[in-house]
Amino acid sequence: MGHIIVPLDGSELAEHILPHAVALAKGLDPKLCLVRVSRGDNMSESEREELDLLANQIRSEGVADVECKILYGDPSRAIVDLTYEYPDALVAMTTHGRSGMSRWLMGSVADTVVRQAAGPVLVLRG
Repeated sequence: MGHIIVPLDGSELAEHILPHAVALAKGLDPKLCLVRVSRGDNMSESEREELDLLANQIRSEGVADVECKILYGDPSRAIVDLTYEYPDALVAMTTHGRSGMSRWLMGSVADTVVRQAAGPVLVLRG
């Protein structure tokens, strides 16, 4: 495994996966790729800084190879597309754990990624 892709949406729930991703990165020595997807055509400076702060925190925990990626468009599609750019990757993400009608009405990024990613996906229910 060469990469661990960690999609983050700025929520506390999304960050619950970080200790698990960091532990895997320490044990397997891949590049840890923190990903933020914006539905618009740009991202605020504070959102970029937040991602950089998380990357620096992870580096201070002993993971040397951490990168930040800002992507644009539909989050599900952007994350799935990234798995095809990094076919050696594991996606590590959280989910709300919705099912049935709730998932159908709102959609589920995690569900789409699990079904369409090029490789394995680790999902932590939040």
